[in-house]
Amino acid sequence: MEENKTSTWEEYRKRTHVIGRVVSAVTLVMLVGAPFLMGKILGAYPDLGAVARAFLSVGLVWLVSSVAEFLIYTPMLGSGGKF
Repeated sequence: MEENKTSTWEEYRKRTHVIGRVVSAVTLVMLVGAPFLMGKILGAYPDLGAVARAFLSVGLVWLVSSVAEFLIYTPMLGSGGKF
């Protein structure tokens, strides 16, 4: 009985991990790609140098916050909580 629970838990954990990675990748592509696609359709591309500088200033704070949240919440929420 205990072995069955362990195998079920491992199967759930692996499936959750795969689903989480796929959804994370699709979301990242959509979030990054949507502005470029809209710019292409509308013919209104922003200056990529200005975009990079703006992202860098916000991205540094976001990166530190994301790492801290991952390290704090993953042990509490389990494999489903990190995605």
